[in-house]
Amino acid sequence: MPQLAGPLQNIATLETVTDDQKVQLAKTLWGWTPCENCLGLRCVTRTCPSRRMARLDTFFKYYGKMTASYVPSLLPGTRPAIQSHNDITEIIKLLKDNPDKTRSQLINDHFSSPNQQTQNAPTDQDKNRAFDLAVRILVMVNSSSDLKATNRLEAGEDSAVWSEDETFTKFMETSFPKSTAIAHNNPQNNPQRGQNNNATPRLANIKALIRAKRLKRIANLKLEPTDDIKNHLHLNHENGTVEIYHHFSVLKEDLMLTKAAANLTMSESIKQ
Repeated sequence: MPQLAGPLQNIATLETVTDDQKVQLAKTLWGWTPCENCLGLRCVTRTCPSRRMARLDTFFKYYGKMTASYVPSLLPGTRPAIQSHNDITEIIKLLKDNPDKTRSQLINDHFSSPNQQTQNAPTDQDKNRAFDLAVRILVMVNSSSDLKATNRLEAGEDSAVWSEDETFTKFMETSFPKSTAIAHNNPQNNPQRGQNNNATPRLANIKALIRAKRLKRIANLKLEPTDDIKNHLHLNHENGTVEIYHHFSVLKEDLMLTKAAANLTMSESIKQ
């Protein structure tokens, strides 16, 4: 690989993800607390969360693919909005801690922080691209700041719009309408769930995941994996395919994170 110079030199580090960086990401997303003498996958402490890294391999590969594909939007005198994996985890922390702030407020908070002000500012387009990447990793939803934004085209036609004057909580509530989760979790509609109703909107379609093979067998549909949970069970009539969200390990981590707390609001769920 040719040696990079100037502001592009640092982003080369995004092309690889070490085990330590994977653990740091898991700490940020799910509050992992590795044991004192953690050995990662070889850890001998049965309760150490690092032992679950193997089952998250598909997710970490997705994360690596997303970070490696990041190409900054640069102008003379600007720098990339993301220069390290730490930049991504910092944005994720900001989103989790402040979900009731608007997109523009969150972007301003992050890029006006002391450690960010020591360098030239990124372009506005690149700031938005950085936040869209963080949202992808945090909630597994493709997002963009504007219907006509370049990064929306990069994310795909079905990317959800998170406008600059909208809070992160509102964006999530729009992306995962409460009525859908209620209908699924209502014991009258789904008696097998009983009275233990503490599922979050992201987990509302777990039973549908189990039924995927039935879709393939009965309807003669071709199943295609998707990384965007909003596209789960999206049916393409033209080619006879249905998208299946395939990051089951992420759903399990989300469930473990929220199982101790029932009836969370969207804002409370994000802060977990």
